Amino acid sequence: MAIIKNNNIWKNFYLDLKSIKRIHKQSKENKITSYFDLIYILTGRGTITINKEVKQFASHQLLVIPPSSTYKLTFASDVDYYLISFQVFLKDREEEIQPYLDSLACMQQQVIPYHQEAAVLIEEMYRLEGEDTPYLHFLQRARLDEVFFHLLSYKKHDTPNDTLLAIEETKRYMEAHFHERLKIDMLAQQAELSPKYYSEMFKKQYGITISDYITRLRVNKAKQLLLMTKDSIRSIASSVGYADEFYLSRKFKQAVGISPSAYREKRHRKIASYDFATTGHLLALQILPYAAPIHPKWTLDYYEQYKDDIIFHLESYRKHTEWRKNIVKLKRAKPHLIIAKQEITADEKAELAKIAPVFYYSEQDNWKDQFFQIAEYLNCTKEAKDWMDFYENQALSASAQLAPYLSGKKGLVISLFKDNYYLNRSRTIIEVIYEELQIGSAQEKDKWKHNEQISIDTVMEMQPDFLLMNIRQDEETLKHWETVRTSVHWNNIEAVKRQQVYYIQSDPWNECSASSHLRVIHNLLELITEKVQVNERK
Repeated sequence: MAIIKNNNIWKNFYLDLKSIKRIHKQSKENKITSYFDLIYILTGRGTITINKEVKQFASHQLLVIPPSSTYKLTFASDVDYYLISFQVFLKDREEEIQPYLDSLACMQQQVIPYHQEAAVLIEEMYRLEGEDTPYLHFLQRARLDEVFFHLLSYKKHDTPNDTLLAIEETKRYMEAHFHERLKIDMLAQQAELSPKYYSEMFKKQYGITISDYITRLRVNKAKQLLLMTKDSIRSIASSVGYADEFYLSRKFKQAVGISPSAYREKRHRKIASYDFATTGHLLALQILPYAAPIHPKWTLDYYEQYKDDIIFHLESYRKHTEWRKNIVKLKRAKPHLIIAKQEITADEKAELAKIAPVFYYSEQDNWKDQFFQIAEYLNCTKEAKDWMDFYENQALSASAQLAPYLSGKKGLVISLFKDNYYLNRSRTIIEVIYEELQIGSAQEKDKWKHNEQISIDTVMEMQPDFLLMNIRQDEETLKHWETVRTSVHWNNIEAVKRQQVYYIQSDPWNECSASSHLRVIHNLLELITEKVQVNERK
């Protein structure tokens, strides 16, 4: 995606500096961004993992991380870098901000090499931070604006000498030019490597061959065009870089399992899911939403499996406060139908009604009732019954396999956020773990409260036989957890002594839907049986 070039548009764009720090120590924790983070590497080299994607960096490079991202810096040498957090505003509130965010994300994807003007300005911003003079924040903001003038004006001229950075540069080239005729010799030449070594390093770095990666790019674009346009298969083949529709059909069927025309027919009804649970219900009915909340942090499983089939990715972070962004995306998507929970605000309902017909179901209903309500509305009752039979068989099988390990034992499900511990009483925990799988609770059910806060002392008093721990992956929580897990207090808990602590993720354990509950059962079975086998081998 190209950076916006229209200067008049950028006049509505404002940056608000939140903080600037210089960091010398290495931090291995994941960080979840609330704002944009701009990182300028003074010394050190290593990798940055952004939303599960790993990129290489070296000294004197700049990285831009968008908000709602999870990232981790891993250094292979001494560490020294600036961390600048800032927010983006538009003068015209009605204007859509997404094109600007795409431009900034485009900068993030580049991992920008040394830029002398930007580096000097960043160092000046940090120097101003240490001065005790009124109104200096105005100068800092001005320097930040200058930094972005240089970053937005940046053009790459030379191929980087570092091998992995060079290969990553060719990967981005493929993403922008996949519809053209690409040859390995040409890509290897861009990376200044021999074709054989280039191919080997690309496969080692990304786990896929170059030709397969190009095929993936072309097929994914074909999926979008099949759903978003009425173009012929021949026209789409030409658009994505194939000589004719027959070659596209062969490649498409190899990758997707069905022909392009069958894919278009199967998804002719464009259904938008307005929340995680709805997505989970639809997927259990083998219906791929046309639009849905999807994110590599908050819905990792859906993102990894369906990111290329869900054409419009709705916001999934702070969606309750930033729902207007999703309204803008849905207007652009033009779905035939929207499925949402009844409990959303009246303002949201009014806006959704302007886009397409909306089917509402209640969040208060049992998840099985929700599932069958949606299925009946979509004329998929038979498919729903077949899936539910499968699910109940899976639950019975899991109960039988877990019995040797958990029969007669009682546990707790605990969520940790910052330094606060809560007994997790989500509907998934209650309906699946305690009711369907009949796993015992160390706290009597008549004392249950919704997400009750608890202390480690109370956990010790309850003496659970096992613990399921959900630890939020933000920097503050992880830092606290590293301290607690090595403490005498924590290690005196009986379940900890016996190594009966199992770590669970928010996805899928906090989502109440048909698909997520099936994944919870499989996840629990894997956690319990694998850990027991490991302990037995010891």
